[in-house]
Amino acid sequence: MPEILKLKQCPVCQEYLEMNQEFKFIQNYKSKEGNFDLFQCPNCQVQFWMPFKNPGPSWYENCQIYDDWALVKPRIKSDYHKKLCRF
Repeated sequence: MPEILKLKQCPVCQEYLEMNQEFKFIQNYKSKEGNFDLFQCPNCQVQFWMPFKNPGPSWYENCQIYDDWALVKPRIKSDYHKKLCRF
């Protein structure tokens, strides 16, 4: 039985599906890590991939998007930070 058929609760909004509802299939994706299917919740409209799988630290270490973000340093003005902390 496919994993999505066992799932009766949205992993994001935590709403249970009604008897006649099901997650909407969007697309599938195949990679060396495995096969993944994209679904959409009928309640909150959030899309999520199945199966849920943590790709592990090496995936994040080798992912270009995270390398690009590491180069951008946030600029926070100290006065703003102090005001935010007081708030």
